[in-house]
Amino acid sequence: MIKMMGNQHDLNPLWDAAIELLLAGASNRVVSERLQVHRNTIGNWIREPRFRVELSRRADARMAEVKLRRLVQVTRLVDRLASVADRVLADAERNPRDRHAQRAARAWLAAYRRARAAERLDVGG
Repeated sequence: MIKMMGNQHDLNPLWDAAIELLLAGASNRVVSERLQVHRNTIGNWIREPRFRVELSRRADARMAEVKLRRLVQVTRLVDRLASVADRVLADAERNPRDRHAQRAARAWLAAYRRARAAERLDVGG
């Protein structure tokens, strides 16, 4: 089912389609109906080591994409939080006797530091 060409693996088009459908959450029955093959064929393919390796490789690649998108979202959120914190700190500096402004500035600064720490954990994990 997989033809070896140098270092590149070319999947049978049915395997390729089956993997994409499975990764999208389709059941074996739905995959077999969509590809017009017997339901047992899908089970046989899944037991084939080369099929499982490719399925796993693509699942891992998709998970890496999800993690990268999450990291980008966290980074954007931290940046927004930083800009809000700057405004709150500036307000606290303009009104040094305003305890509310001071408390807000300290709370925003703490939240910002927690978000930065979470961002560093995402980068490392």
